[in-house]
This record gives sequence, C-alpha cells and structure tokens, in this order.
Amino acid sequence: MRRWRNLTVGILISAVFLWIALRNVDLAQVQAVLRGARWEAAPLVLILWWGGLAARVGRWHSLMNRRVRLRSVYHIHNIGFLINSTLPFRIGELARAYLVSHENAGVSGLATLSSIFTERVLDVLTLVVTLALVLPLLPLESEVMASGMVVGAAGVAAFIVLLLSARLPGWMYRILAWGAHIAPFLERLHPLVERVVDGLKPLTTRSGLVRVGLWTAMVGVFGLLEVWSLALLFPDWPQTTAAYGGLALALVGASLSIIIPFTPAGVGPFEAAVIFALTTAGVPGGLSATYAVVWHAGIVLFYAAWGVIGLLAMGLSFDQVWRGATATGQQASDIGTVEA
Repeated sequence: MRRWRNLTVGILISAVFLWIALRNVDLAQVQAVLRGARWEAAPLVLILWWGGLAARVGRWHSLMNRRVRLRSVYHIHNIGFLINSTLPFRIGELARAYLVSHENAGVSGLATLSSIFTERVLDVLTLVVTLALVLPLLPLESEVMASGMVVGAAGVAAFIVLLLSARLPGWMYRILAWGAHIAPFLERLHPLVERVVDGLKPLTTRSGLVRVGLWTAMVGVFGLLEVWSLALLFPDWPQTTAAYGGLALALVGASLSIIIPFTPAGVGPFEAAVIFALTTAGVPGGLSATYAVVWHAGIVLFYAAWGVIGLLAMGLSFDQVWRGATATGQQASDIGTVEA
C-alpha cells in the first residue's frame, strides 16, 4: 500500500515538474527542431555514452576491490541502471547489491551497498567540481559564482574528511560515541558509519586511490563529452562559450534531479533541470526542451537495451531481480543501513 501511495505521489511530482518545464515552450518549435536534427551524428553520441558506461563499470569494479568478475560487474551495473532509469524508488541500487551477492556469495549485499554509496559520493564530488568550473562561463552575477566556488570547496573538503575517516576511523567512532551521550539517537548511526567506512576502504591505499581517481576523472570527462556531442544533433545550437557551459550545468542539474524521490524514471525533474540550465545559458526555449527530451529518452532506451542484454546474459528474469532487491532492501533496513 505504501509503495502505491509513493508511486501516486511520484506521478504527481513528475506532472508538476513537466508543467513547470514545458509551460512556456512552443511545441511547434520543438517539432521543427526535431525535423531538422542531424540524426547521422547519433552513432558518435552512442559511442561516447558507452565510453562513460565503461568508465563507471571500471570504477565500480575497483571500488569492490575486483572481487567480482568484470563481465559480471558490467551486466549487473547495467541491470541496476535499467531499473533506475525506468522505475521509481531507486531500487536499482538494491538490485545491484542482490545480484553481486547472487554472483559471488563471498561478497555480501551490504558490502556492495557500501561500494555504491562511495560511488555516489564520488559522483557528487565530480558534479561539485564541474559546477565550480563551469559557473565562470555563464552569464551569472558575481555573487552566484562566488557561492558556487564556496560549494565546490566545501565538497572537496567534505570528501577529504571522508577519506581521513576511512583511513583513521577511530576518531569518527569517538565523536559518534561522544555525541550519543548528548543525543542518544546518534547511536543508531553506528551501523551506517561502519558501512560508509567499509565502502571507502579501497581509497585508503595509494594504488586504490589512484585507480579509482582515474576512473572517476574518466567518468567526468565522458559526461561532458556526452552532453556536448548530443548538441551536434541540432544544427542551430548556439556556438557560444555560455551555451556549452550551459550543457555542463545541465549535466549537473540532471544528475542531481534524481534525488527527488518516487518519480518514475526521473521524468519531470530531469527535464526541468536541463531546460532551466540551458535557458540560463541563453539557449532558446524550444531548442532547450527538445534537447532535454531527446537526451532523457535516449538515456532510458540506451540503458534499457544494455540492461535487457544483462538479464539475458545472466539468465535472470526481471521478477527475480525485483524480489531479490526487495529482500536486500529489507535486510539493510533491519540493521539501519538504508531505508528500503
């Protein structure tokens, strides 16, 4: 009952964001942009999307200390993204945890969730750095740019604190114990802290930090190449620094839009974030809306195709993965690690 209620709320949220994003868009302009698109550039876009996918798989493989076969990691990653890109609740992360434990009994689902958490931390760090770099390219007030720089510095500082915590976890546990004397509910955070520290362990060695750092840099570079190459489909794309900076800002906005819960496939918040970023950079509304819709539809179809290939390669059904993900979420919820 709760999930159906959340799904209803998610659909309403999607509808509201779609209305906000498209209320001032001329659909005739959208149709004109689509008719004039250079679809012959699509293969290049798909190649770069696959490059970004490969970089993400390589990074996750390293975060799990390569305890699972690379081929399995590739398929499991894609199945998880298939679920995340088509359904609400972000249950694709739980599906990945279940599938890893299903493939290799020596790696628990909870340990896998720790690696996924670290993956998300690195994604946020990449987005924060991208935001700090791109703001000076946009026609924004100096106060806004200064705020972005502060956010970027804060994000890097927070990541450094996390790394130090993983390398020397004792001080974090002492702070948590001290805080629990003042606010007893903090004691319940202990299992979560343990999982965070466990997920960051691959970054506590020089080789691990370099390896994951290089993969993360590749994820960031391919992310920018993906959004810039997609603009090649549209002959009327403004050839200005601000317009291409707006694409980087759209990448940040689209990535952060997934934090809004319950929305099916992120529909609504994704389009609103992309259109806002592009129009802020001076891209016309019709072109911005077309770009957002083509990008989102392309991502969903891309990951759906690779996810289906992953299910077939591993001999799994969607229903089996769903049930396994639900069970993993309940297990994690029981020890206070995540809320299923």
